[in-house]
Amino acid sequence: MRTLFFIISVFVFSSCLREELPVPKKDLGKGNVVVVDIQNDYRLQSFFKLSSGEVVSENLKDDWDIGLENGIDGNHFIINYSKNMFIYPTNEDNMEDVLSPAGYNSPDNQRFDSPYGEYDSLAMRNYDDGKVRIIDMGYGVAGTHIGWYKIKVIEVNQTSYTFEFAPLTSTTSTIRTIEKQNADDYQFTYFNLQSNSVVQIAPKNAAWDLVFTQFTERLYEPLVMPYLVTGTLLNRVQTKGTRLVNVDYDAIDLAYAHTLPLSDTMNVIGYNWKSFDFSDENYLVYQNICYVLQDADGVYYKLKFLDFYSPTGAKGYNKFLYQKLGE
Repeated sequence: MRTLFFIISVFVFSSCLREELPVPKKDLGKGNVVVVDIQNDYRLQSFFKLSSGEVVSENLKDDWDIGLENGIDGNHFIINYSKNMFIYPTNEDNMEDVLSPAGYNSPDNQRFDSPYGEYDSLAMRNYDDGKVRIIDMGYGVAGTHIGWYKIKVIEVNQTSYTFEFAPLTSTTSTIRTIEKQNADDYQFTYFNLQSNSVVQIAPKNAAWDLVFTQFTERLYEPLVMPYLVTGTLLNRVQTKGTRLVNVDYDAIDLAYAHTLPLSDTMNVIGYNWKSFDFSDENYLVYQNICYVLQDADGVYYKLKFLDFYSPTGAKGYNKFLYQKLGE
């Protein structure tokens, strides 16, 4: 499985990069064509605000490794969905007793965060068993494998997380306590294991609706396997939406939007508004798919993707049409 992923990854990553991120238009009265360019090698995570039509922040996809849920009741760990990271539980209590993935890194023991956003499907679920977990750190922006770490959660309380971590082959480890932030401001506090540092990634909850990024999805063809795809995820506490097929985009109005059942599933937009044509080795954007979205203020929007390539042929150039419909 890993070999197949590596072979496909070599194709995905390329050296042709765009220099600048186009500035979206701001007059949304009649709809706008907007571009969010995450670069030809998909190195960026770009956070987008529907009401302003702007990318409000962006970061390299390998700037962070884990996220810690904020708030006094927060107790969930997420892993970086854009790097093809995996968690492998072990039956060991002591960090120094786990020095290799051998015996643990089987497909049956492999876990990754569901792109649907359910907390009960997280790779780091049931961490309160006190056992060590092995982390496959996934792939960086250059397409090379980062390596292996291990982690053990010591305590989670109303104000902080305490955990122990180290490179997998190390017999010494680091213990960190990370203070929680206000959950009304930030969903997660992000942490880089390699640099042993808290990093700022997602903007404040109210500042963004969509993130253009890679994420790990379970594919079923041609093989059943987790695979790194490129698409768009919703802000899990702010944004709702629905996918429409064979619905006339131009005919969608506010009255119609009010009749639609909306979901807060993170990958409502996802990656499958396009497909890869292996004969032409090109991505094709489906013109019969569009979306209705609702932001935290209750405002509805309609959105339709137009292209995935820049005028020079570079991938990762998310070009879409969207329009504010109203409340």
